[in-house]
Amino acid sequence: MNLLTSLFWTLWHFPAIFYGGYAVSQPTWLGVVLFCINLILASFILGWLRQKTGGVIAPTLVHTANNIGMVMTGVSGIILGETGLLLTLLLLIFLLYTKAWKSQGLLFEIEILKEKYLG
Repeated sequence: MNLLTSLFWTLWHFPAIFYGGYAVSQPTWLGVVLFCINLILASFILGWLRQKTGGVIAPTLVHTANNIGMVMTGVSGIILGETGLLLTLLLLIFLLYTKAWKSQGLLFEIEILKEKYLG
């Protein structure tokens, strides 16, 4: 589900990226590739936060803080910023540390629901 959501949000940002209003690192093709990778990685972290907290407030605050930080710093480059390699590296480290790509007990919950409602 995180992958599907991240692909949707990637497509949602494309008009702003290609028609102005969204800063990506240069060359543009590399900035777009890094943006897509970072968005996919971040979606697993936000999804993990959603599962861990049971609500949308924590992932919303993280996303908001990210957006405010990017706007206030104005950083957009191949190393720093939302389309930078440093963010890619930090997201990968966090994912490896938390194993956020794994479903946290979701399969167990599905089995309980199956038994309860399907017999």
